[in-house]
Amino acid sequence: MSDETARTTREALLRTAERLYAEQGITTVSNRTVAAEAGTANNSAVGYHFGGKTDLVLAIVRHRNEQTEPHRVRMLERTAGSTDPQDHIDSLNLPIVALLDELGAPTWYARFTLQVMVDPPWRDLVAEELSRSPHILEASRRLMETTRHLDPSLVRKRAQLAGLTVAHVCADHEADIHVRDRTPAWDGVGTFLSDALTGLILAPVRRRA
Repeated sequence: MSDETARTTREALLRTAERLYAEQGITTVSNRTVAAEAGTANNSAVGYHFGGKTDLVLAIVRHRNEQTEPHRVRMLERTAGSTDPQDHIDSLNLPIVALLDELGAPTWYARFTLQVMVDPPWRDLVAEELSRSPHILEASRRLMETTRHLDPSLVRKRAQLAGLTVAHVCADHEADIHVRDRTPAWDGVGTFLSDALTGLILAPVRRRA
């Protein structure tokens, strides 16, 4: 197999797996199904190019994160030195919206992400993978630095909830674009999420009598 053929097959497997996982869930889709839908006659193509299902899922995550990182870098550069927590909340959550806008339609990544987020074993695995990103770590550090008036453990829990909110909102919008065959319009989604997540993370703590 030539290098070009291998690259083309690998890309087809990634695209197909992302779509099938988005539509049907990760657990229910076999590697054999991914290979068949990708148009390869080799039923063990996933194993040859990636390894097991876990490796394939992580390969999708790495691929999309590589595409997301330039957006995150630009946001970090723009908000360097800011004391406004909203800037750093945005740096953590809005690069995915920017990527979806950049990719155009149809996209499947938001729905794939939601499938990951609602399945705890996959969510933990992917969270561990993304925690290696220095830019995510820097955005998280800035958020914690600008929310020192709140309990750090509370901020972390709210940030996890914010991530799930992003996944749901983006997946709903992506599905709506797909079903209604609409022209992608993500600007409003980013603005909505920015305000909603800021309210979520910075909400006052209720004091019990």
